[in-house]
Amino acid sequence: MIALKKGQYKWGFVCGRIDALEARRLTKEFFTSLVSQTRTEDIFRLLQDTVLRDALAPGAAWDDFSGVVDRHFYEEMLSLRNDCPDPRIVDLFLLPGDYLNLKRAILHQHSFPFYPATLAAEKLAQVESGDRSALPPPLRDAVAALLDDHDETGHRAVMDIVLDGEYLRQLLTMSAALNIPLVSAYVEDLVLARAVVVLWRVVRANPSMRVYQQYFLPIGKLTSLLNDVIATPDPTEWGGVVKGTLGLRLQEAAEQSEEEQVPRFEQLVANHLLEMSKRSQGQTFGPERVFGYLAALATEAYNLKLAVSGRTNRADTAVLRQRLRECHG
Repeated sequence: MIALKKGQYKWGFVCGRIDALEARRLTKEFFTSLVSQTRTEDIFRLLQDTVLRDALAPGAAWDDFSGVVDRHFYEEMLSLRNDCPDPRIVDLFLLPGDYLNLKRAILHQHSFPFYPATLAAEKLAQVESGDRSALPPPLRDAVAALLDDHDETGHRAVMDIVLDGEYLRQLLTMSAALNIPLVSAYVEDLVLARAVVVLWRVVRANPSMRVYQQYFLPIGKLTSLLNDVIATPDPTEWGGVVKGTLGLRLQEAAEQSEEEQVPRFEQLVANHLLEMSKRSQGQTFGPERVFGYLAALATEAYNLKLAVSGRTNRADTAVLRQRLRECHG
């Protein structure tokens, strides 16, 4: 059992807000109904009963629906961040946007669409101009390796490897600094699962792992385990290498057809992590309560984008229903 911290009364105000916000959470039944719709008018009608009703207008184009969802949930996270005694609990969920912004800065793409949590807009502008000195040392070294060791074509080829590895390392560092057992356990499983997915997709495309060992690793205390994964050529055997809960999820995913294995593993992991986060519901005041709510919020955003984008693009209802993630509701 993962212990929860007690007596965190300074978190009372933001947790009170969450008590009210949780009444608006969408249920699995709602999403099941959403993916069953055949007409955009009916999808729109269902969305009028959600928090997105003010962001959607009749006849609106659906091609930016994912952007609408992302903007809405980013705004909600930022609002909660302002009320958190320690905003780093929210930054864990904002961090992916930092790395998408950083990638745009490296590629000189000028605009940074995501809220800067750990990388200020000024630092991103410096990176875009070629000045890396504003970056913290680990990230500075990673970007230097990316820009100095490869020509333009080469550094584009390894950019995602470098940034994925640094993102996962920073997640572990941030969760360790928070010193919250529930958050640490959640993040460690999240990082391990995402690292395995990265490697799994690489094996499918190119069995050589040398560049990943050079630029993706190390990833904290998971490095030895990930090296064992890399040393096992057949991903269907990785469950026995990883062991534990994630190992069992890998074994279950390996029973699917090859094209379904990675999506199934990602879904199983997402459901496992959400189940972990539900432990926070036993806390009245504290950072775990906020963390659990944000985990549910991220799942809701995923399900909304999957359901609406899937149906408006005529994806098979049965496939969409199968890929929906579990909800708190």
